[in-house]
Amino acid sequence: MEKKSNYKILKKIGQGGMSTVYLAHDISLDRKVAIKTLRLDPLLRSQEDRKREMLLRFLQEARAAAKLNHQNIVSVYHVGSMNGISYIAMEYLEGRSFRELMASRKHFSVDSIVSLMIQVCSGLEFAHAHGIIHRDIKPSNIILLQNGIVKITDFGIARIEKSELIKTRDERFMGTIYYCSPEQLTNFAAIDGRSDLFSAAVLLYQFLTGELPFHGPSLAETIDKIIHGSPVPPRKTNPSIPAELEKAVLKALSKDPRDRFRTFNEFKGALQRSISSGKHHRRKKFKSPARKSMKTGWMSAIPRFPMVVGGILLIGLLSLGYLKIELEKKIQRKDAAIRGSNMAKIFSLLMTDQSIARDRKILAKYLNEVGAVPDIYFIEIINDNELVAEYQKNPSRGVKDVYMVSYPISVEGEELGLLRIGFLKAKLNKSIGRAKLLIGFGLVSIISLFLGLLGYAHFHPYPKNE
Repeated sequence: MEKKSNYKILKKIGQGGMSTVYLAHDISLDRKVAIKTLRLDPLLRSQEDRKREMLLRFLQEARAAAKLNHQNIVSVYHVGSMNGISYIAMEYLEGRSFRELMASRKHFSVDSIVSLMIQVCSGLEFAHAHGIIHRDIKPSNIILLQNGIVKITDFGIARIEKSELIKTRDERFMGTIYYCSPEQLTNFAAIDGRSDLFSAAVLLYQFLTGELPFHGPSLAETIDKIIHGSPVPPRKTNPSIPAELEKAVLKALSKDPRDRFRTFNEFKGALQRSISSGKHHRRKKFKSPARKSMKTGWMSAIPRFPMVVGGILLIGLLSLGYLKIELEKKIQRKDAAIRGSNMAKIFSLLMTDQSIARDRKILAKYLNEVGAVPDIYFIEIINDNELVAEYQKNPSRGVKDVYMVSYPISVEGEELGLLRIGFLKAKLNKSIGRAKLLIGFGLVSIISLFLGLLGYAHFHPYPKNE
């Protein structure tokens, strides 16, 4: 490659799952460039479909970045092949990744962090406007150059509208688990730009607090927190964060994409306003208006009595209903967690046999046998972002009726894939319906009691204490 190309390789500077990156010298233009080469696993020699998909995904990174001429997105100069090796020549970025900046514990003010994230928003807004969703926003893919410019890199798993790769099966989890959105784990086919927005909010939360908003001691617990958990409000960890900024971050971390900002332009505007409010906003203290003196006779006390009793009963009833619903959800999650963990152990044992691990038909047969129970909607085995085997019943059902758990499949400490199981929520929905019915009857009773006591107080006056 060195003798026949315009690039002279200087040194290796990085390596990923499917690529190697070199620092090179562009002889023709006399500049430093980064050369990323596709590195295929020798075991894939006989798997032409898999090799083709990896090549398409590699070239897709080049196509995605090449379409985006923006100061906050890495520039691609050339795409080619030499001696059977596919490569991308791109802008060499002299700087540090956000991951390095966070790890170094270098002090950044809230304003400076938000300013960096505004640049990220600008780059991703431009990408979305050109039909490209990144899908793997994380600290290692964001570079801060020495001149203060932020660059977004690694569009290897980006989704491009009308791309040839989208015609392949592209409805599976991709990206880095801690920064992925809930829909990347539950409804991958429905992903749009708001998934990138969620990931960017996770990155911002981590930069501001030094902690991830969704993190558990195991992969399964982390996935559960991403799908169901609520983050600790960032101001509890870092009180210097303006209230408006906290509000913007939590909105961007909403589970339902419809509850987030619609675009990065909206998110960027909220971040800019939060800095301004943090600098100039001063809370005013208001004095409570003086209360008029109240008579202490029986007549004045009785009307307040039903209000107090009704309020106490209402709070108690709503608390009971909430606890009932949460208990039902907890029971289902516990049951799903136990069953999912056991299934993952079973498949871990099965895949110790290489003949089974490599035979997708056998794995699919086992999935069909395990899934043949009423409350299982789907089971999938995913390895290296590829769907290895699946079982699914009644595909027309909505995803909203499914509760999903995921567990790693491992053999002797080595992870061989991820087992995802979707349990139908029919039983849970019935229990929640009964709890809501109980709350409804209780509310009617409380209102009746309130009106009865109020009427009694109105028609049975008592003498006042003078």
